[in-house]
Amino acid sequence: MINCAPLKCNDMISNYYLPGLNGDINESDDSKKLSFNLDEALSPMSYLFYNDTGAFYRKYCDHFDIFKIREKRFLDFETPNRALITHEYDIQIKGDFDYNKFYYLFNPIKRLSWLKISQEGKRLSVAKESQVKAIVKDILITELSRLGDSDKIFNEMWQKKKGLPCFIKLEKKAEYNDFLLTASYYDSIKAEKVKNILCNIFNHIFSYFSPLLERRIKYEYFPLQGKSSWLYIKSPNNFNVRHNSDGSFWDKDINRIDFANSNGEEADPGKLSLTIINSKSINTEKDTVTLCFDIIVPKSLKVWFISIYYVSIGALLITSFNVLNSIYLRFFKPIYYSDPIGQLFLNKNIGGLILAIIAAIIATRGWLISEETIFRKYSLRITFIMILTILLYIAGMIL
Repeated sequence: MINCAPLKCNDMISNYYLPGLNGDINESDDSKKLSFNLDEALSPMSYLFYNDTGAFYRKYCDHFDIFKIREKRFLDFETPNRALITHEYDIQIKGDFDYNKFYYLFNPIKRLSWLKISQEGKRLSVAKESQVKAIVKDILITELSRLGDSDKIFNEMWQKKKGLPCFIKLEKKAEYNDFLLTASYYDSIKAEKVKNILCNIFNHIFSYFSPLLERRIKYEYFPLQGKSSWLYIKSPNNFNVRHNSDGSFWDKDINRIDFANSNGEEADPGKLSLTIINSKSINTEKDTVTLCFDIIVPKSLKVWFISIYYVSIGALLITSFNVLNSIYLRFFKPIYYSDPIGQLFLNKNIGGLILAIIAAIIATRGWLISEETIFRKYSLRITFIMILTILLYIAGMIL
């Protein structure tokens, strides 16, 4: 398992994950415990089915991976929160192949949204649950019979298994044996639970200095065995994407991640290309790569937003001090006879300066209307600052 670079309390970037095929990483598996014990030595297939369901399918269910030449996976973020995920497989059929059978494709933990599977553009048949259940039971029947009531034991294992296996039936093409197989579905990011309460409090306070809700997203990928798997990530419009890691992927004894033709520097900051090489085993937990990437505001745009934010805060503080000072002087003698803020507000150009700041805020707010995720907190705060600055400026003129 390859880890992402750990977030620090002052990173000011939110932790999320994209479930994809692997479901909710915050969920507990306590409810999935069996009422009987499975011995790995006596029932190796049943043990593998329950403890590493994906590995069981890859090993025993008409192994389809040998016909996959490569996999290209595309994460196309339509917004910072939602992506269209496309799995694209180059398939090459060699030797005898039974087109009447259902073959294992993948094992999503949760039901995928708007799943479409096609062969060269033609939608394929997906096996019903009863058909997959029959295939698996036929493989395990000998071991199940030794454990007792095979039907009762298998039904419990099936109910508590991990995932919703997807089996497909290919179309026979008389003219060629090479074709493209694609599967696509929509997925949305979810917030990752942070256990450090002090860190949460610190980040909440510090967010007032940097209200942009940029995302750090984890994504798990099980690459093809002994073959190169490609991952393409496209950021939403007007955002950038960057790869983030603690550097452990350079260890030669585990899966390896390489940047594609870029030496770690992408020519297009809105896209990311990675190659993932499997260490030639079927162990799901060991060989699943945890990738980390950030969806961020482009640097030039970020400087503009933050500059406007701080200038607006400065204007708010000045107008606030002027109002408080005016109220104080109505009832008390001045502590200091030098009043630079008051003198500043007597200058006829101060109104134009305040209006210029308000105009800049309004212009910035216009850019934020179409994006209510990363800029949501910024948009609310900058609007509040603008309204409060106007009211305090008017109050200062009256007082």
